[in-house]
Amino acid sequence: MKTTSLRDFHADDSPCGHRHTPSSMPLEEGCPGRSYWLASCTCGWLLRSTAKGYADDRRRHHRDEHKKEARATSPSRQNPMPTPSYEKQLSNELVTVTDRIAQTYGEDFRPGGCALYTGDGQRTPGIFQATYYDEKGVAQAEFVRVDGTPVSAPLSDFAKLPPSASPSTSSRTPSAARWRAVKSKPVSAIR
Repeated sequence: MKTTSLRDFHADDSPCGHRHTPSSMPLEEGCPGRSYWLASCTCGWLLRSTAKGYADDRRRHHRDEHKKEARATSPSRQNPMPTPSYEKQLSNELVTVTDRIAQTYGEDFRPGGCALYTGDGQRTPGIFQATYYDEKGVAQAEFVRVDGTPVSAPLSDFAKLPPSASPSTSSRTPSAARWRAVKSKPVSAIR
């Protein structure tokens, strides 16, 4: 980033580092008074003026030009936000990858599916947060164990839950006969 400065000088071109009153009268003996101001920039720009306000205004304007250039060439301006169509393409690719992994390893290996993590020698249950292929083409998973510990590991470190661990739909759904019996009773009798 370029930096700008404003310095004051005596008539003999020596820098003036003396204190002055608000009306620019020298407060220290030996100071002949300011003669001009020099605004400069690390890019090589210079401006000499007898009016401090004008020199300072031009210095600020020059500095702001550098800021505009920096914003115009910043990486965020060169790589604008993805368009909705690009985001949709990425979403479709993610769905395709998730489907391929589910076909290979099973439907339980989708995000939200339950499995056992076996990579540490134990069989800890948890939930998949994401499944994907890494840069080497190895199927990976982001997984959260039931104790809340996150795990990032290859899918080969996971196993399906045994059938008894996951409730079947029939045990959760009342039978048709039971449903008819409950439906025929008055609400007060069910409570």
